[in-house]
Amino acid sequence: MKSENEMSYQEKIVVFGTGQLVKKHFRKIELHNIIAFVDNSKKMQGNSINGKKVISSIELGNISFDYIVIFSRNLRAIIL
Repeated sequence: MKSENEMSYQEKIVVFGTGQLVKKHFRKIELHNIIAFVDNSKKMQGNSINGKKVISSIELGNISFDYIVIFSRNLRAIIL
């Protein structure tokens, strides 16, 4: 697994989570090629964060990406 510093800025990144951890660390990841955010919350799905769509984990099968970066304190809530 690559660290944030090892990831290319051209590689397609999906961010899992839209909560406080994303807000807290967004400046560290915003320069990367984020193509979508994933969240289990139906309230968040369909919205956008910085112009990137928030999708469900089911929709991951419909897009091409290189890495998923997980921002969640509750790992049991992550359903892929």
